Amino acid sequence: MSDSHAEVQPPAKKRRAANFSEEELMLLIEEVAERKAVLLGPLTSVVTNKGKELAWKAVAEAINSVGVVQRNVSDIKKKWFKVKSEVKCKAAKEKSERSKTGSGVAEPTVWKPTEEAMLALIESEAIEGFSSLESGTINPDRPQPSTSAVYRQPTETLVTPVEYISLQPQSSRWI
Repeated sequence: MSDSHAEVQPPAKKRRAANFSEEELMLLIEEVAERKAVLLGPLTSVVTNKGKELAWKAVAEAINSVGVVQRNVSDIKKKWFKVKSEVKCKAAKEKSERSKTGSGVAEPTVWKPTEEAMLALIESEAIEGFSSLESGTINPDRPQPSTSAVYRQPTETLVTPVEYISLQPQSSRWI
């Protein structure tokens, strides 16, 4: 019995890209640190999506200039956020291990140079977020904490006295 239908071939598997080298990772961290106000900051009238795209393209070009594998912006962004997440998890685990009670001493965490550089960048982001509140200077380009987190001096008058409110209609419509 012959089959009149052509055999369906399974789709070709996508080849996995080569792993990032330590040199590429270190360069990624350095390039993002150099452009962190644009890449990691909020969108403002100065920092636009187009500006962020251009900054990520510049990071990709820098990494592609030293790497064997040509990587696109999407791969580089994925790698950035994945490494950042892994380092945060590792730091949280280390902190958790240090705060455990019991006998013995916690084993020291071994950090790669790239992880140390990423951790330093993450910690600087966290510290800079609070420095503006402590010094009293607030940068309008950075996101501000919610009003519930900031102490405000009470105002003298919280309610407007009734005699100042006019309930008289202005022309035929109420305002």
